[in-house]
Order: sequence, then C-alpha cells, then structure tokens
Amino acid sequence: MEHRASVRTNTDLLAELITPNKHRAAGRLKNISLLGVFIATAPDEYRLHQALHLVVRLTNATYTLKGNIVRLQDNGIAIELDANAQSYHQSASLLRAIKSFHSEALPGAANKLVNE
Repeated sequence: MEHRASVRTNTDLLAELITPNKHRAAGRLKNISLLGVFIATAPDEYRLHQALHLVVRLTNATYTLKGNIVRLQDNGIAIELDANAQSYHQSASLLRAIKSFHSEALPGAANKLVNE
C-alpha cells in the first residue's frame, strides 16, 4: 500500500520544464500536492535526481515550482518539490487555484482548467 505525505489533486495543465542548463520542454501537470507533482512528458530527456524548475501559467498568475526528479515512468516524471517556504507557497497557491476551479465548475460540465 502506498502512503503519501500529502493528498494529490488531479488536473491537466500545460507546464514548462526548465533544466539547470536552461533546456526548456513542455509537459502536462497531471497531479499535484504540496510536496510533489507528476508531469506527463518524455522521460528519456531527464535523469533521476535532476533538478528542475516547473512553470505553470494560468490566466491570473504564474507559478514557479522547484524540485528534483524522484521517479521516471514510461509516461512521465515525478518531482519532489523543494522543502522551503517559497516553494511551499507556490505549490500551495497553485493547488488552491486548481481546487477553487474544480469546486466552482458546473455539475456535468467538463472539469478541465485550461491554460493554453
């Protein structure tokens, strides 16, 4: 049985991944918690424990998350977010925006927060 330190919230948002050497690539933020994210992307472009910046742009705000890759899968990468106040603030703010959208969505409507 898997135990998580914080609850994941599913979503589907465009995200920009930036490596320390400034390589940029696109991915899809599929789920998020206060401590981590899963990004659907080509995992062969990355290595385990590699540092990444993740940028998510919504209509009213831009969120920059920082962390390290902790798992590579066929369909993407899992990132553990940095454990500092700024990173926590960014992930908490993005998580609130996603949850707010989902709670305000009309029943029966497509529950998809679009940021493209």
